[in-house]
Amino acid sequence: MSKTYNVKQGDTMILIAHENRFRSWETIWNHERNRALREKRLNPQTLYPGDVVFVPDQETKELAAAVNQRHTFKLKSPERPVFKVWLRDETDEPFANCRYELTIDGELVKGRTTGDGLVSKEVEPTAKHASLRLWLDDSDPNDIVEWNMQIGHLDPADTISGAQGRMHNLGYKPGPVTGTMDAETVEAIKIFQHHLGYDIPTGELDDKTARALADIHDEQKGSSV
Repeated sequence: MSKTYNVKQGDTMILIAHENRFRSWETIWNHERNRALREKRLNPQTLYPGDVVFVPDQETKELAAAVNQRHTFKLKSPERPVFKVWLRDETDEPFANCRYELTIDGELVKGRTTGDGLVSKEVEPTAKHASLRLWLDDSDPNDIVEWNMQIGHLDPADTISGAQGRMHNLGYKPGPVTGTMDAETVEAIKIFQHHLGYDIPTGELDDKTARALADIHDEQKGSSV
């Protein structure tokens, strides 16, 4: 039966669809009764407690089939989210064809980045954490860069917790994601604002900073997860 669902901390449309046995989260997200939510949250994976999602009935399909005959019915596999991250250096050059090890919720995957520095992997809808080790030079086993990332859910970029999560994933080191504007978070925002070209970084989460965090984070990580 259709229902309204009150968003909890950590929810995404991908997770809500998974828990309600929908093959695609877009079936829920694009429903007419979720129009106001779409206008409020441009990214379907950045929901926030207090948001309300309408979950429609599952659609059924009736097919005619003759008796005493064999019939084959093919079902579309449920969509799986894709973790994507583009890796670049401080001059915005991609880490191309570099060896990496990616661990997502304990599952290890080894590979090499693409020419534009992309690492991608299908993940479970419930995936939460990723760690990535990148070898900058194959001849030097100690020349490694490492990232720890929160995946799946992120709060909206204009919230403190959402800004902290994005800066953490982008390497700005705001400290733990607490939702509190502490000294580490202020300093991380100042560094980010400096890279944005602020003459005098304020350390405040203003509209320009929040929009830039959302845009750059989506560009770096992709919007699939």
